[in-house]
Amino acid sequence: MTAVSSVYAQRFLMTLFLISFGIYLFLATVTYTPFDPGWMHISSDTQQVSNASGVAGAWIADLLFGFLGWASLLIPLFLFIEAIQVWWPRSFLNRPFRYAAQFFLILSISSLLYLHWNMPADTLDNAAGGIIGYELGASLSQLLTIYGATLFLLAFSILLLTLAFGIQWNKTWVTLKNTPAYLQDLFYKNVPQNESAYDLTEQLTPAETPAVTSKAQAATESSDDQNQTKTNQVQAKLIKIDDSHHQLMAEKLFADVVAKEQQQSAEPQQTTAPDDDFEQTLQRAHQFETESQRLVKTGEVWRALQRDDVSHKQEIDALLRAADESAHVAPQLEPAAHAEAVMQKANPSNLDWNDDQIFDELLAAVPNSKTATDAHTPITQAVPAMTHTPVEQENEFEADIEALISESNQVNTTQNHGAAVQNPLQEDKHSFVAEETDEFNDLLVEEEREQTAPRTTSYAQSSAFVKAPIEVSNAPKEALSKEAFIEAWQETAGKAEPETDLDLEEDFDLDAPLTDAFGRPMSRAMQVAKKRLDLPTLPGLELLDEVDPNKKVNFTAEQLARLSELLEIKLQEFNVKAQVVEAQPGPVVTRFELDLAPGVKASKVTNISRDLARSMSMASVRVVEVIAGKPYIGIEVPNSSREMVRLIELLKTPAFEDPAGLLSMAMGKDISGNPVITDLGKAPHMLVAGTTGSGKSVAVNSMILSMLLKYTPDQLRLILIDPKQLELANYNDIPHLLTPVVTDMKDAVSALNWCVNEMERRYKLMSFLKIRKLSDYNRKVEEAIANGEDLIDPTWKASDSVVGERAPRLTPLPSIVIVADEFADMIMQVGKKAEEMITRLAQKSRAAGIHLLLATQRPSVDVITGLIKANIPTRVALRVNSKIDSRTILDAGGAEDLLGHGDMLFLGPGKIEPERVHGAFISDDEVNRICDAWRERGEPDYVDEILTPFDEEPSSRGFEDGDGDPSRDALYDQCVSFVLETRKASTSSLQRKFSLGYNRAARIIDQMEENGIVSSMGANGKRDILV
Repeated sequence: MTAVSSVYAQRFLMTLFLISFGIYLFLATVTYTPFDPGWMHISSDTQQVSNASGVAGAWIADLLFGFLGWASLLIPLFLFIEAIQVWWPRSFLNRPFRYAAQFFLILSISSLLYLHWNMPADTLDNAAGGIIGYELGASLSQLLTIYGATLFLLAFSILLLTLAFGIQWNKTWVTLKNTPAYLQDLFYKNVPQNESAYDLTEQLTPAETPAVTSKAQAATESSDDQNQTKTNQVQAKLIKIDDSHHQLMAEKLFADVVAKEQQQSAEPQQTTAPDDDFEQTLQRAHQFETESQRLVKTGEVWRALQRDDVSHKQEIDALLRAADESAHVAPQLEPAAHAEAVMQKANPSNLDWNDDQIFDELLAAVPNSKTATDAHTPITQAVPAMTHTPVEQENEFEADIEALISESNQVNTTQNHGAAVQNPLQEDKHSFVAEETDEFNDLLVEEEREQTAPRTTSYAQSSAFVKAPIEVSNAPKEALSKEAFIEAWQETAGKAEPETDLDLEEDFDLDAPLTDAFGRPMSRAMQVAKKRLDLPTLPGLELLDEVDPNKKVNFTAEQLARLSELLEIKLQEFNVKAQVVEAQPGPVVTRFELDLAPGVKASKVTNISRDLARSMSMASVRVVEVIAGKPYIGIEVPNSSREMVRLIELLKTPAFEDPAGLLSMAMGKDISGNPVITDLGKAPHMLVAGTTGSGKSVAVNSMILSMLLKYTPDQLRLILIDPKQLELANYNDIPHLLTPVVTDMKDAVSALNWCVNEMERRYKLMSFLKIRKLSDYNRKVEEAIANGEDLIDPTWKASDSVVGERAPRLTPLPSIVIVADEFADMIMQVGKKAEEMITRLAQKSRAAGIHLLLATQRPSVDVITGLIKANIPTRVALRVNSKIDSRTILDAGGAEDLLGHGDMLFLGPGKIEPERVHGAFISDDEVNRICDAWRERGEPDYVDEILTPFDEEPSSRGFEDGDGDPSRDALYDQCVSFVLETRKASTSSLQRKFSLGYNRAARIIDQMEENGIVSSMGANGKRDILV
């Protein structure tokens, strides 16, 4: 006894210690603040703390948060759990394993906090997981990516939870699955006694079950053959179901008789001497109705239905079968003779009024000579006969019910032994089905009120048991009534309550999650994916602004004629004789074609262009000296009002929709108003230059949008370089981007370097397949995929992959367009690096499917060099300030006379003379709408290697790399040793020591600087030794 007490005392003390220490640590960690003194930072006051656990708690909390972050809150939780485990020493897992699982669980949670909770601190970039979480999370994310690390840590944490807390998932799942049933039982046990019959179902069912079971056993014990007990039970159940049909219909029809009698009782009636048999029958009907209502109110109906669902289904099926066979019921006996036979068969003294067969036969025995209308005629006026009234439809329905009852009576007469067993379950189901039939009659009553005027009724019109001379409808109407009855029964059968009007606004939960076709909830990712599948592949042109429908013609024919005469007069003033041959009005300018007189040079007209514009009171006049295919010159004068060119006009043209185009771009309209479409794949690069305000950015946006509205991310990928950080910011996060919009010029150099490497890789792939163009490469790869062939990437190396051991298959490659909004600023910042890469791409990247779209507002010779112009033949010149700038861009003048706002000279691919084009206007709202439409269709798939810092000389080596560099001087190693020994690095010292010339010594010093041995020359001319 003493040993047992000692054990319990130890457990109690251990529990008390663990709980106390856990509460202390919990207060220390919860009230932790970095302003208290601690190990990880310096505080001016080491005694003034705000931590609830005091100075020691502040230091402990700082240590825990420094190493584990917010995962340290798990330590008090584990202490509380261990305090409980003290009283169950024999757990399924030993303590060392449990402690180890808890330790690794803390590490896993700290790593997850680092990955998904950013909490900057003074000591760490992200202190949510502490130092341990920072190191583990960073290592795992670098090795597995952030998504792989998250999945790994979640799976590992679930495994550790199982080991740390002894979770048995099979029992847990069973418990969760049984929880709704347990809560339901608990709810129904607490239902008050004054609730409705439906709410009392669960409470009354256990008390009635033994009685029903004893009656069923008494019915089976009456059988003579003990070996067929199960067969007799089944037959007894079938007898009860068949016997229930005529009883439930009798209840229904007598309820209708009572309701009609009460309705007509308030009106003046003419009474006659009633027939005794009919009065007794009606009295028994009232008693029968009262008994039915009692069964419904006591809840026995619902209790029986919930206790036996199979028999209810069989009852419905039997009822429907009897309704189908009711048309073949045999004709009944003569009423008077049949009543006499019934009264002789059953003595009134021992007559069983609960026997529905006798009851129905008595009702049917009422003679036609004295009907119910003669005995009970509340209203004596005549009722007009209508062949298609709701009254007759109701009589048709009652006639169907009467035939159904007669069919059930014939079945019951052959099974009299089942009538002796009074099963409460049977009666309850009768009441339930009767209520369902009442709902159908309610529908008939509503239809009657809507379609008919006020009319008189009688018992003969409302009761099917009374053989009154009422016109019977034809067979098609009977079939329609039967179908309506079956449909109404199927809609309401088996429901515990009558249907009520549904309020969609109240019953529908707008905050409920979306579900799929099987009723399962869908995550937000699945909802987004489903929405994207429903969207079309490309955004529609309806996102663009439509053309102004009220635009007017600039010049009429008369105005053009007068303007032509004015032009001829002004030219004669400058001693130039010419005749206007044709006038071509356009959206912005109008061209007049002139036939010069013999001996007049076109250059003479060009020299007087400014004087001609002044004399005609126009802003500028441009002279076109050569018109292809015509012996005329052209003079272009601006229109009085400019017409705005919309992008949607250009995208609806057949030239743009041509599927043969590699990279179709909409440029604008020419001077005649015809659309101008170019193919960047054939260009293969484009240069756009113009001064500020000339419409350069709008033109670039229209070119980009025209490509976005035709090509998917699988066909086109973009690299956008925006030194201004404003012009191309709207395109962020569209799925066409290979990398986010580049705003840092160092990253721009890295992106260009990646493009060069990608170009070289594509050339290797095309060389492997022995093809010359990217389109041929894609076609060959698609054919191989369609034929089930495997084309392995020949450039793949096993050392390049961390996980994959097999070379990847070749897939179709998209075209890449590099857009630089202001490449002059890029060249000013990074200099030759960017220019060399642009030159390499311009020279070689055409066949690889990589294209350049360069834009600048500084068309000077130091930006647009001869090397760039030689490799970029397709150029666009917007308005510039001088003829020199125009010649820098186009090698010809004319751009200085443009009107601005998208007015451009376009030198297309393969053309000699530039063409005047009016660019399309695109607003910021249109750009945002199209970019938002693409963002709805997918997320960008960025390539991380694009922004990898660029190594200017990746092949350079240090002095310890040994030989292998043929450009290195033979005395290089000796010079390095001399510099390291003397700690001096200068060209003169190497000249004196090794008797070298100046050029050779300077080259060795420069090589040391490249290898990182010495620094660059300082302001004082000295170099520092870096090794």
